[in-house]
Amino acid sequence: MGAAFDRGAATRSSRALRLLLVAGAATVLSTPAWAQTTVQPPLAVAIDQNGVNLATGDYEVPASSISIGPEQGGVRYFTVGNSSSLSNYIIVAPGPNGGTSGGPLRATVSAEGTSYQFTAGYWEIDVTNQWAPTESVRELGGKATLVCSNNRWRGRQGTCTLTTEDGTTAVYDLSLSYPIVDPTGIGLCARLVKITRPDGEVVQFNTEATQTTDYVYFNTNTVWSSLGWMLKFGTDAAGAARIDGINISTTYCDPAAASCATGPIAPYVTSSTTGTMSTSSSSTTTLKRNGVTTASVVKGSSWATVTMPAGDIRTYSTSSSGNTSYLAVSVGDSTWNYKFDKTISNSWVYKFLAGKVTNPDGYYGSYLVNTNGQFYSVTDENLKTTLYQYSQSSYSNEPVERITPPEGTATAGYVAYTYDSSRRPITETSVPKTGSTLPSIVRTWVYDCATPVCRNKPTRYVDGRNNATDYTYDTTHGGMLTETGPADANGVRPQTRYHYSQFYPKVKDASGALVNSPPVYRLDRTSTCAAATAANPASCVGTAAETVTTYAYDDNHLMKTSQTVAAGDGSISATTTFAYDDNGALISTDGPLPGTDDKSYRTYDIMGRVVFEIGPDPDGGGGRPRVIVKHNYDANSRDYLVQTGSGFAVDGSDFVAATFKRTSYDPSTGLAVKIEEGGA
Repeated sequence: MGAAFDRGAATRSSRALRLLLVAGAATVLSTPAWAQTTVQPPLAVAIDQNGVNLATGDYEVPASSISIGPEQGGVRYFTVGNSSSLSNYIIVAPGPNGGTSGGPLRATVSAEGTSYQFTAGYWEIDVTNQWAPTESVRELGGKATLVCSNNRWRGRQGTCTLTTEDGTTAVYDLSLSYPIVDPTGIGLCARLVKITRPDGEVVQFNTEATQTTDYVYFNTNTVWSSLGWMLKFGTDAAGAARIDGINISTTYCDPAAASCATGPIAPYVTSSTTGTMSTSSSSTTTLKRNGVTTASVVKGSSWATVTMPAGDIRTYSTSSSGNTSYLAVSVGDSTWNYKFDKTISNSWVYKFLAGKVTNPDGYYGSYLVNTNGQFYSVTDENLKTTLYQYSQSSYSNEPVERITPPEGTATAGYVAYTYDSSRRPITETSVPKTGSTLPSIVRTWVYDCATPVCRNKPTRYVDGRNNATDYTYDTTHGGMLTETGPADANGVRPQTRYHYSQFYPKVKDASGALVNSPPVYRLDRTSTCAAATAANPASCVGTAAETVTTYAYDDNHLMKTSQTVAAGDGSISATTTFAYDDNGALISTDGPLPGTDDKSYRTYDIMGRVVFEIGPDPDGGGGRPRVIVKHNYDANSRDYLVQTGSGFAVDGSDFVAATFKRTSYDPSTGLAVKIEEGGA
C-alpha cells in the first residue's frame, strides 16, 4: 500500500457558504473557432453544495437527465431549478407597474434552460378580449430580439421568433398555448417548435395535445436534431415515464409516433412515480438510467427525501412565516439551516431577498439578493464580505459593474467593468489593494461586427500591457475567420486563419433510405505561419513555412473523423483518425503512424461512463503491453477508484492493475475526505 492523504471529516471551510465565480473575461477567446462567445465577467452561481438556490430559496432534487450524441450537435434533456430544458415557452404578464389597462406588458421567453425578458410600452384589452401590444416588443438591454407575426396574444394565432445574442433563432407557435389563467392576461402563450443555430443545425420539437374536461394542454414528446439525434418521451410497459435516445441516422423514428425502436446500446431513462403529493400524502419517484437506479425521491407538500443507491439520504423541510421562509437540509447526521427574508413590492415580485445559511458546525454566512436574483452582498462564515455592484435598471438582469472582495475598499482592491449600449463589456479594470505600488490593469474589447451571429464577439482585445489581438468573423455563421496576435520584435503579427465548408448530415426516412438534412457549416481547415513578413501575416501560404490542419467529418452526424497536419507545400503530413459508437461516444483514436500500433481505445459501461482508457501498442506487437487506465464507480456514480496498469487486449479484458488512486467520501456531506494512492 502507498501513502494516504486524509482530510478528515468535513471541516468548517468545506461546509461554508460558497458562491463560485465563473466565466472570467480572461477566457473569452479560445479554440476551436466555433466556441467564441461574448465576453462574460465573473458571475456568482446561486446553487450551493446542497442543491439550494440561494437567490430564490428553492431547492433541487434529482430528476431524469439524458443525452445522445456529441456535445456539439447532440440532444440532451436536463433540469434547471424547478423547470427543465423542455420548459420552452413564452409567458405574458403585466409589467412591474402594470395590472390595469395602459400598464406595461412583459414577456418571459424560455429556450433550452435560458430565459429572456421583453417589454412593450403598454397593453390594452380590446373589444375581442385580446392582447394588443402597441409598439415593437423589445428585449430589456438589447441583446436579443422578439418579433411576433400576430399582436393578438390571446387570439392564439401566428408565431413569435426569438433571436439570441449569437444569432440563434427560436420559433414559437402561438396556437400551442395553455389556457390563459388570469383575466388580466397572465398565461402561457406559445410553445417552442424549432431552433435554427448559426451553423445551420435545426432542432425541432413535436408537441402533443392532452384533452382535459375544460382545456387542451400541449407537451413536447419528441426533440430531434438535423444532425441525426433524437429524444423520444413516452412510457414503458409498466407505465413509467421513459425518455429514449435514438440515433436517427441508423434507425428511423416518426417524430409523432408514441414510441420507436432504438439501437442496441441506446441510452434511456425512466421515472416511475406513485402517490400524489399533497398536504396529507406524498409521492415516490424512482429514477433509473438504462435500468440502473440512480435515485429515489419522496416528496410531500413541504418536504422531500432523496435516497441515493449507496444508501446516502438527504432530506429537505420547508416552512414559512409571513415573508420569511425556512429550509432545513440534512445529509446524514449534518444539517444546514436556511432563512430567506423577502420584501414584497407587489403580489408577484420581491424587491430583495436577505439570506442566512447556518452550517452543521454552527457557523453562518449571509447575503443579499436584488429583485433580479443577483447577489450584491455575500458574507462567508469567516465574516468576510464580497460586494457586487450593478447598474440601477429596475427591469432586467444587468451585468455586474464592480466586484469588491473582502480585502477591497470603495477606492482600491476591486475589479470594475464598463459596457456599451448593448451591454457588451468594453473595459475590465483591476485596481490594486490599498498600499500597493502596482498600477491598475485595464483590458479592453472592441466590437465591429453588426450582424447577429457575431455582433457580441469582440473584433479586438487589448490586454493589460497594451498588446492587441484582432479577430474577424464570417457574417453568415459567426465562425472566426482570422485571429491576429500582437506583433513580435520584428513587427510580425502571428495569424491563424480558419476556413469553413457546408456539409449535409443524413437521417433515415420512413423507407429506410438516408436523406440529406439541411446543410451545416463545419471548420475544415486552419492555417498558420512559422515565418511571415510584417506587411503580410499570410505571406507563407503555400510554402513549407505554412502549417495547414484539415478536418474531415462522417457522412451522417458530421462528427470529426480525421485531422491532418501538413506543410503548406504538401511536403510532409500526418493524419489522426477518430471512430465513434452508435451513441456518438469516441471509441478509438488512431495516430499518424502507419498501421494501428499507435491506436488507442475507450470502452464504456451501460451507464455511458468511461471504463477503460487503453493506450497504443508500444512496440508494434512485441512483448510490451499497452498502458491502461480503469475507472471504477460507486453506487452514486462517482469515479472513486482509478487504477493504472497494463494489458494487451483492446477491450481491457486482460487488464492487470499496478497502481491506484482511491477517493473516499463523507456520507454526511458527499465531499471527498480521503485520497489514497499506492501500488496494487
